[in-house]
Amino acid sequence: MEIDAQKQLAIDMLLLGESKINVAKKVGVERNTIYSWVKDPDFKATMDAQRSDLVIQADSYMTSKLKTYVEKLDDIALNGKDKRIQAQVLMYLTDRVLGKATTKVENKSADEEKATRKEDLENEFSRFRKDKNVVDIKEKKAN
Repeated sequence: MEIDAQKQLAIDMLLLGESKINVAKKVGVERNTIYSWVKDPDFKATMDAQRSDLVIQADSYMTSKLKTYVEKLDDIALNGKDKRIQAQVLMYLTDRVLGKATTKVENKSADEEKATRKEDLENEFSRFRKDKNVVDIKEKKAN
C-alpha cells in the first residue's frame, strides 16, 4: 500500500511520541481516523518498518560515539566535583564490566520448607532406630 503524505506525517509524529489527538489536529483529520490508521495492517507495517530503521540509525550513531561516551564517563568518575555522582558513575562502570551484584535472598516456599523439615525428621528417626541404646516404647509396653 502506498502511504500518502498525510499518513506519512502521522507516522512521523507518532514515532516522535506525539499523542494521537495532536497528530489528528496537525494532519487535519478526526481523532478516530488516527485510531483507524494505527489499526490498519499496512499503516502499522509501514510504521513498524520506519521505527526499526530509526532504531538501527540510533544504534549506529551511538556505537560510533561509544569511545567518547566512555571517555566522558571515565572523566566524571575520576575527576568529577560531586562525590555522589562520581560514586554512581564508578558503580555503573564497575557493574558494566563485572555484572551487577545482587542481594537476592532465596525464599523457599512453605511447601518446600515442610518437605525439608519432614525429610529431616524422618532421617533423625531413622538414625535413632538404628541406635542400639534406644528402646522402642511400643516394644517396652509389650513386655
